[in-house]
Amino acid sequence: MNHRVVITGLGCVHAAGVGNGAFFEAMEAMRCPVQPLPESFRRHHPFRTGHYIPLPEIDLERQGIRTNLERVMQPEDRMCLLAAKFALEDARVELRERQGGWDAQLPHGTGIFLGTGFTGLQTAFEGYLSHLKVQRTPQSRHSFNRMMIPMLMTNSPAAWSAILFGIRGPVHTLNAACASGTLAIGEAYDKIRFGVMPAALCGGVENLQDSSGAVLRGFDQLGVCTRSRDGFPKPFSDERTGFLFGEGGACMLLLEERQAAIDRGARIYAELTGYGENNDAHSIAQLAPDGFQVQKLARLVSGGRDVQLVNAHGTGTTENDRIESELMAELWPEEDNRPWVQASKALLGHTFGASGAFEIALCAHGLLHGSWHGTPSGQKMPGVRLLEETRQLSIQRVLSLSLGFGGHNLALMLERHEN
Repeated sequence: MNHRVVITGLGCVHAAGVGNGAFFEAMEAMRCPVQPLPESFRRHHPFRTGHYIPLPEIDLERQGIRTNLERVMQPEDRMCLLAAKFALEDARVELRERQGGWDAQLPHGTGIFLGTGFTGLQTAFEGYLSHLKVQRTPQSRHSFNRMMIPMLMTNSPAAWSAILFGIRGPVHTLNAACASGTLAIGEAYDKIRFGVMPAALCGGVENLQDSSGAVLRGFDQLGVCTRSRDGFPKPFSDERTGFLFGEGGACMLLLEERQAAIDRGARIYAELTGYGENNDAHSIAQLAPDGFQVQKLARLVSGGRDVQLVNAHGTGTTENDRIESELMAELWPEEDNRPWVQASKALLGHTFGASGAFEIALCAHGLLHGSWHGTPSGQKMPGVRLLEETRQLSIQRVLSLSLGFGGHNLALMLERHEN
């Protein structure tokens, strides 16, 4: 028996806005927190890109999370905990205080599925230099952090979320590069759909911050970062040159079995009605030029259903946008009947493992409230019905696409739910 799965809670932590109100208001106002690269990044090496989006600044205590363990947490741990708290509160889940955290009043067997790409890079760099007794500055010391290994563990953000919120079901950390957040939500959807668990906290988190800009330089050397003068990546335009690098953020969603959500009187954002994945089997860092597997996946997940909007991967790289635009023409040959296209990375930057989760949260928010953010762009590519300004639209069904390094292609279908 297949169960129906709905989204009942969202939690967003990003430089554009910490908390759902600030985040969605910034997206609808089309405010992108882009900044010029710090001079410290350019001190020793040239960059082709000139802009980025920094990691959000957060204060756990100010947000109601008080723990004496914060000193052994990474930024990704803190962001994930805050996003999880926002999502649980948004879903009106009771949080019963206990020593060291809360017990979230969720059904027995509820799990966590978290997507991430990297973790603990700054801590790793500092630990390595400390191990070699290399002083980066006259003020730096050689103390080696004895908690380095727990801090570097990729599963730490998910594990900390389980610990602080008392979630004792299965806890998984998943990686599909840029599609990690989508993978985590898709896997949670499957577990609930097939009756393996009643609910799941799921999403994505990323922390690509380092004090020297070495991680950004790595992406820049691949030639995938935007070279536009103002930093805007201008997806689906003739002026696109690459994506806007985002140091990271966190987005968590609460998924529940539909009838159980209705029975407890939950507000439902949207229903998940399709999920699929495949692989290009072509390159570790490039899309297959024919886009065949992406088209195959989109066709499978849409299943011939009427789709009114596609939240595209939309990075602003030359090949990504070409492949996705050709996909639109292939699936919807009549230009007048093509769905709207929304590219959230134009405002969010590319937050790697967290990006898919942010995009699905924006889709869920749009389906409930009818508000869909615009996509800053340039001279549009032909055949793409790009949503250039924020609009109120009556959308019934939306397809969200995520395409990750290593050839990972994922898609999720969301539909409006009549509350």
